[in-house]
Amino acid sequence: MIPVSIVTGGMSSVQYVSGLSHSVLVAGPWSAWQAARVDVEQQTEAAELKATPLEDRVVDKILADTNVDATSSSVS
Repeated sequence: MIPVSIVTGGMSSVQYVSGLSHSVLVAGPWSAWQAARVDVEQQTEAAELKATPLEDRVVDKILADTNVDATSSSVS
């Protein structure tokens, strides 16, 4: 945006410089907020993983999906 503005002469405009500084003032806190949001999400996922480890979830899934009937099994 700035190189185009230099070529077209927009950098000398007070409105342009004001708009540019306003966009920078909005973009800075917005990007910091996004980074903080990602950090909170990562901390939440880490706490969930610590509370229920992957190994336990795999075993629980296998037990839930497996139906073993000892009476119908015949071993020769």
